[in-house]
Amino acid sequence: MRISEIMKPNVVCVSEDESLALAEQLMLWNKIKHLPVLRTGDGHLTGILGERELLQARRSPDPSMAMARRVRELAAKVSAQVPPDADVSVAASELSKQGLDCLPVLDHEQLVGIVTRTDLLRAFVEPNSSAEPTHARRRAMHPATAPAIRDASVKSVMYAEPIAVHEDDSLVTLAVRMSHARVRHACVVDGEHRVIGIVSDRDLRRVFGNPLLAGAQEDESTHTAAFKVQHAMTVGPKTVREDETVSAAARLLAAGSFGALPVVDPDGRLRGIVSYVDLLRYFAPSAAGSAGSH
Repeated sequence: MRISEIMKPNVVCVSEDESLALAEQLMLWNKIKHLPVLRTGDGHLTGILGERELLQARRSPDPSMAMARRVRELAAKVSAQVPPDADVSVAASELSKQGLDCLPVLDHEQLVGIVTRTDLLRAFVEPNSSAEPTHARRRAMHPATAPAIRDASVKSVMYAEPIAVHEDDSLVTLAVRMSHARVRHACVVDGEHRVIGIVSDRDLRRVFGNPLLAGAQEDESTHTAAFKVQHAMTVGPKTVREDETVSAAARLLAAGSFGALPVVDPDGRLRGIVSYVDLLRYFAPSAAGSAGSH
């Protein structure tokens, strides 16, 4: 399957000279999380502005001043891109290697679309845009490019040692741990190690702005020291059993707005975590390892 078959065309973009406030409105109006940034004059792609960057600006000491800044000041540089005729496995490899959330699609240096991690997961488990790809559809695809569902267990691809914390633990301390471990998610468990919540790097940004700065200033005298894990965690997150299939986990992630799933045993106790990076790496075997994926 080619990128052109799954990418989002007619992409909403923003000029590098526009304000972050306008960029935020464009994301809200269009219900999107990423904005390609175009250079004023020739319209060439210069970067990607994501929800993470806007959250960081919103949590600055002076949000109104921060949101008045130009988009080019905060947009991330484009570290990878794909052409529309590339196989989906190429994009999956790039996303999993670099821990990215999306890739711009360029044809002769012109932006023609964008492909996200959700688009790719759906391509591998829902190539016919339905819950189950038909056998006829899979046979009709070229064998070298057709996404194939392989039903290994989640246990075989999960990370077995995720960060586990309690809801009354210090949020600043958790930010430090996640920063040092270079991971995006931590699991919240109760006294019997059952999963009751999850904390993502996006959750930390909602509280602290930049969790790296919050972690560097761990000090009981600061007001941030009063924050507990419960102030940032998502309660009752989607989970997946360790004996469920990889394709089942991929469908859960493709259907939601989260990047990882706690893996549990039949009693709901934490056994590991599986992220979109783990799944894309599985579906595209050429993908190399990536730090900070969980």
